[in-house]
Amino acid sequence: MLSVALLHAACTGSRQETGKELSGEWLDSITNVYVGRGELDSLLILADDLEGDGTISHIRASRLRAHYYSLKKQTRTSEYYLQEVLESDIRSEDDLLDYFFSASDISNHLVNRGNFEGALNAAIPAATKMEKMKRDKGLSYGTLMESIGRCQVGLGHKEEAAATYDKAFHCYQEYAREDTTASGLKHLIINAHNTALSYLSTEYFSEARFWTERMDSILNLYESHPSHSDGFARQVKALVFLQRATALQGLGQEKEAAQAYQAFQRTAYGQTPDGDIDATRYLVAAKRFSEAANNYQQLDGVLANWGYDLSFNNVQRFLFPKYRANVGAGRKDSAIAVGFQILDALDAAIVQFKNDEAAELAVIYDMQGKQMQIEKNRASLILHRLVAVILVLVLLMAFFVIYSLYRKRALHKLAVAHQQLAEKNVQLEVANAKAEESSQMKTHFIQQISHEIRTPLNILSGFTQVITTPGMELDDETRASINRQITENTDRITGLVNKMLELSDATSKAVIERTDQVSAVQIAAQAVDNSGIAMASHLVFDLQVTQEAEPLMVNTNLKAATRVLTLLLDNARKFTKPAEAYGPVAITEEKECVWLRIDCDKETQMVRFLVEDTGKAIPAEDAEHVFEEFVQLDQYYDGTGIGLTVARSLARRLGGDVVLDNSYRVAPPAETPDGGAEERGARFIMTLPAS
Repeated sequence: MLSVALLHAACTGSRQETGKELSGEWLDSITNVYVGRGELDSLLILADDLEGDGTISHIRASRLRAHYYSLKKQTRTSEYYLQEVLESDIRSEDDLLDYFFSASDISNHLVNRGNFEGALNAAIPAATKMEKMKRDKGLSYGTLMESIGRCQVGLGHKEEAAATYDKAFHCYQEYAREDTTASGLKHLIINAHNTALSYLSTEYFSEARFWTERMDSILNLYESHPSHSDGFARQVKALVFLQRATALQGLGQEKEAAQAYQAFQRTAYGQTPDGDIDATRYLVAAKRFSEAANNYQQLDGVLANWGYDLSFNNVQRFLFPKYRANVGAGRKDSAIAVGFQILDALDAAIVQFKNDEAAELAVIYDMQGKQMQIEKNRASLILHRLVAVILVLVLLMAFFVIYSLYRKRALHKLAVAHQQLAEKNVQLEVANAKAEESSQMKTHFIQQISHEIRTPLNILSGFTQVITTPGMELDDETRASINRQITENTDRITGLVNKMLELSDATSKAVIERTDQVSAVQIAAQAVDNSGIAMASHLVFDLQVTQEAEPLMVNTNLKAATRVLTLLLDNARKFTKPAEAYGPVAITEEKECVWLRIDCDKETQMVRFLVEDTGKAIPAEDAEHVFEEFVQLDQYYDGTGIGLTVARSLARRLGGDVVLDNSYRVAPPAETPDGGAEERGARFIMTLPAS
């Protein structure tokens, strides 16, 4: 959130790289011309015309289109064209540079969405190619290293991130040495700034302090350069004070942090609305809630100036902290108003998400259709030329005989093409049906998420009114209960947001790093604690371990493996009658059962975790359907329909799997209200490779 203006300077500053690394200069120059004229949409026409007459390559045209859609905030379409660059054949030096910059761009897109593994999958192959080609210098390589470092910090790989960030910094240093203007030092400052922000956002305060001080030392060199910008230098100095205050506060040096913050307030930037919003991170960390709440009064104007809309990410980045600041400051009315603003923003974000999703999918579908038509036309042209050559040869050798053979062959090809066209039409109809079904499931999912978020927000709003009512006296027990419920509902909202981010990673096929040597029993114990199933009042839970499985060790990723088993236990707890997923559970004498059994399959050398319950059975035809995104067999249940999807994805990336054993049933069947019988019992099996 710190310094949108400084990041903007990074995007629009000059690109005076040495050698031939000028791939980004033409992009900025062309864009600035058309933006200045108010003719941004003409960029697409320009890309088509230049590619059509051979002035630029297909790779450069695709990158220009990706840049256009990025400016239009149509991220999915931009990523489509960037991916097209990465999959195209490189035929020139310009193509190679466009490939490197495109890998960096798509990696940054994915990092901003929290998809760190996807970003690494895009950036690492490009970086490896640059290293093999001895191109591991300059801004293009430094930009890739910076993106990879952000991913490593986000994934908690602090030591690897430190080495990667150092590589990026050395690239920027080398660029600064070769550049005779102040531009090189400006890029170096921005690199240190971005690195410090990355560490601050993940609360690695020691590393953030180091990079902030490095940023300050580079600023001193920049200010001594004859061509430096006073405005840029003043803003950077203000950010140094603010980042230093935030890092010192995180390290527990509160007095020094307060002094650094006072220095920030004395700067020109510290007295602007943008500076006030940047300062809220420090104020909230220092529990100076009233000052933070005052600063947040300018949030709407600042967001409008930045051109930000209230998407899901921005609601989490700006409105949630604003709500907490007003609650911490004891401002009941303001907190309630922000709560309603959050609800309205989420409603608008959901509608906008659906509209953008539909529009971008339509654009991508149209682009794919055009590309298929282009390829079809090329193939047809090649075929016609080949036929012409064959006809000349046929006339020279034996016209009448060969002509009849050629005609027979042409008819055969036409029949094959007709058959292939019919098959493609069938495939298109199936794809359309799946797309319609997916759209309906996404709509239901969005409605569920809206309901899931409104409920805890209403609870938080109610308790806010209670604790901020003048003259309200609460005993310790009541206050502790209110604090507990506020914490639980805040965690519930955070959990929903995390689930949505988790879903974005569910389709990844990247293998998860398995460096933890743990026992199968330890995985089960942590999952039981995380799910809270042992404490559920409406059922009886039992953990059973076979004698062969008790000493078994598993070479896996403990966090991911525990997450898979936790999701399966959560599923069993919610859908075992009286199901939590229907709402609050009443305490009854009659209780259902859930078992977690651990055994070993000697034939496959896999450890098996069997989660069995006495709830409603899943029909055989839905045994695979339940693992698809947003699927809920009973629409009256609360939930998002993504837990089993995420569980299977994680398990497979760990070398195992999650399946439903549809042969498992509990006897006798349950009686239905009409006197019939309903099958009971479900068994989900999670497997992991034994060490």
